Amino acid sequence: MINADIELDADTRLTDLLNTTPTVTLYDVHLYALDDGREVVTDAVELDLAELHAIEAPEKPLTSSRHIHTRTILVEVHAGPYLVTGHIHGPPGGDPAQTVIQRPAMVPLTEALLEFEFAGQPVTVESSVVIFNRDVASSLRAVDDPILLAKAEAHRLP
Repeated sequence: MINADIELDADTRLTDLLNTTPTVTLYDVHLYALDDGREVVTDAVELDLAELHAIEAPEKPLTSSRHIHTRTILVEVHAGPYLVTGHIHGPPGGDPAQTVIQRPAMVPLTEALLEFEFAGQPVTVESSVVIFNRDVASSLRAVDDPILLAKAEAHRLP
C-alpha cells in the first residue's frame, strides 16, 4: 500500500493523467507492506502503472463542463490483493461493464469501497472515486447479490 502525493494540475483528473503516461512520480511517499505493516519512507518514487492495482483519487470539485449523462451499474473488481466495489459509468444505451475492454487501462469507480487486509486485519476504505488498473484486474462482475447491493448502499456517500 502506498500513501503519497502526486502533482496534478487543478483542471486535470487523476484518471486522465494515469491514462496518458506509462509511469507516475509520487512525492512524500510512505510504502507499507500489507502482510505486516512495515513502513518505508522516501521523498519520491517513479512507478510503472503496471505496479498500481487500485488508487484512491483525491477529492476534486465536479466541473459541470465535464459532466455528461451516463448509466451506472455496481461492479466488483479484484485487482491483486484489493477488492473494489463501486459504480462504473458508461453510455446510457449500453452496459457500462461491457465497455471496460474498450477503455484505457485506468478505470474509475464512483462511490467506491476499497477492501484489503493490512497486517492481518481487514480494512475498508470508503471513497468518492477509486481507480482500478484493468490490466492487472483478475475479475470484474456486475453486482446483483442483494447482500452486496445493501452493503454498497449502506456505504454510499452523500
